[in-house]
Amino acid sequence: MLMKPIIKKIAFLQLILILLAGSAFAQTDNLCVFKETTALYVPLGDEIDITSTVFIPDSYYVMTTPIGLFPLLGQQWDIDYNNRTLVIYANGRVYLALDTAFALFDCLYTDTMEILDATSKVSYWLEGIGNQQILKVQWKNLHIGPGPAGNYFNVQMWFYKTTGVIEFRYGPRSANNATGYNTAGTVGIFAGIWHSNNNFTMMYEKIQVKGLPPNIQIDSVLNTNVPHIQGVPAEGTVYRFVPKAVAASVGVIEKGYEMSITPNPAINKVNISFGLPVKGDIAIVNAMGSVVYEAAINEERSVDISTGNFAPGMYYIKVSGRDGEQVKPLSITR
Repeated sequence: MLMKPIIKKIAFLQLILILLAGSAFAQTDNLCVFKETTALYVPLGDEIDITSTVFIPDSYYVMTTPIGLFPLLGQQWDIDYNNRTLVIYANGRVYLALDTAFALFDCLYTDTMEILDATSKVSYWLEGIGNQQILKVQWKNLHIGPGPAGNYFNVQMWFYKTTGVIEFRYGPRSANNATGYNTAGTVGIFAGIWHSNNNFTMMYEKIQVKGLPPNIQIDSVLNTNVPHIQGVPAEGTVYRFVPKAVAASVGVIEKGYEMSITPNPAINKVNISFGLPVKGDIAIVNAMGSVVYEAAINEERSVDISTGNFAPGMYYIKVSGRDGEQVKPLSITR
């Protein structure tokens, strides 16, 4: 199903970015930090192929299957067609819509993306169960239109349900994609994240990659300047956007606790229970990474915490002990 309001909004966004270039917003800080790392690139298997729907540069696929709450960019995004909309574009972009705001995730966004050959496709896969799910979107063997002849690239975008981490994972690419080139009259392509209200008067998040990989820089100033990346990152490169609330815990082996949170969303009280007795520390961290509650736990299997004094919003519960750390999202409503 195609949704014309989305197309109009995206086109209007491009116009606004040109007219308001450099304008500052009221928000003073981003919720995520950027980390560049490396990881083995593994193509998806048994994925849902949407190439029959997404086959021209500006076409897109609307996610209509409910996949639940994902804690992205400081809030819970209920990804299903009735309440929230997730759109996968052929040209290297994922779009998320709320009632009053939207978010763009660009791993290799350009106006001119083309199919290279019969192996080219756009697809996605929801991996794992429960809070351990990862939504993976893949652009396979695609060609950037006005770039060098025969150029191709592969990239995946991962959304982690447990931590709210977002990753751009770059796969095999042609050697002639290692340098910058013109696309639609501008140098390079877009790579980064953008989160704004629908009126473009409040910027919540902007982390854009610029420069020629591997020598990149990050533009995280909350204004409407949107720089380009020149060329395509080498295979194995990972651009990771980590919520500040969990930045210190990402990469820590999670085991032993089997932590569950009820109710979630919470109003006045939340219960955290564990599969085994835990000795260590428990903390609640807000979306900006500030600790709003902390206490010691001594061989306990269940903890009740009053949340009546917490402002509504997105939080993370972090438990640390002998067996490592466990971090899970908590939403508080009124």
